[in-house]
Amino acid sequence: MCYSRNPDSVRKEQLVDCVVSSWSDWSECDSDCGAGSMVRTRRVAQAAEHGGRRCPALLQRRACHDHRGCRERSDLPRRAQLAWSSWSPCVSVCGAGSMVRTRRVAQAAEHGGRRCPALLQRRACHDHRGCRERSDLPRREEMAQILPGALSVSRHSNETVDIRKNLRLRNPDDPESNSHREYCIQFEVIKSSKACHLDSDYKALREGGKVSVLCETAALKRGLEWRCEGHGVAGHATRFSALVAPHCHGKWTRLQHVPRDGEPCRTPDFIFV
Repeated sequence: MCYSRNPDSVRKEQLVDCVVSSWSDWSECDSDCGAGSMVRTRRVAQAAEHGGRRCPALLQRRACHDHRGCRERSDLPRRAQLAWSSWSPCVSVCGAGSMVRTRRVAQAAEHGGRRCPALLQRRACHDHRGCRERSDLPRREEMAQILPGALSVSRHSNETVDIRKNLRLRNPDDPESNSHREYCIQFEVIKSSKACHLDSDYKALREGGKVSVLCETAALKRGLEWRCEGHGVAGHATRFSALVAPHCHGKWTRLQHVPRDGEPCRTPDFIFV
């Protein structure tokens, strides 16, 4: 049986290759007395999208050698180094990346003195300023919170046992948030934690298995253009987590968007919350 597809999923997305900036200048040699290294970085100007070519290396290091800081004779038993440089810009302008800072040796260890500590530090950073308006990166970073599909039935038959009654995702009085917007997403599970395998409500979440997840009125979000959070991006792995079984989590890939009256939506494995 064929199902109609969401127009957004039918439209063929154009491949967008990663684009990076030019290299920065080389840093100073991190040692002014003997062998050391210098680094240079570049940033992501446009992140790869829709299966486009991934970004190349964003940091390069090369050896250097300097004797300008060497003293003819040293009586210092310990090493000394300069203060850290400022942090470099985040290497990504759309999504997760990293930044680095360096310091250099002001006095090399001599006569058994303590060796120098690390001369380069790296830390994570995150930026969305460079994302294009229609970039799918924010959606790839969402995590789906799910409950067993059986709760969808109990919700309509007896609201007093609806586990989601007090969740903040309700839009009961909003005329735009109604059942005609409901839909299903089919996923293929690529990774799941052991806790999922041991819980009868989530045993369908096994590697290689296909599951359907219903997006009901209660979970639709106006800020996400009336869709459920974590409904995935075709061709990319996204994350899921069981709301009432916090140790059950994993990753899946989106297969297709199915309208509310499609067969998978009639008996969904899970529901978004």
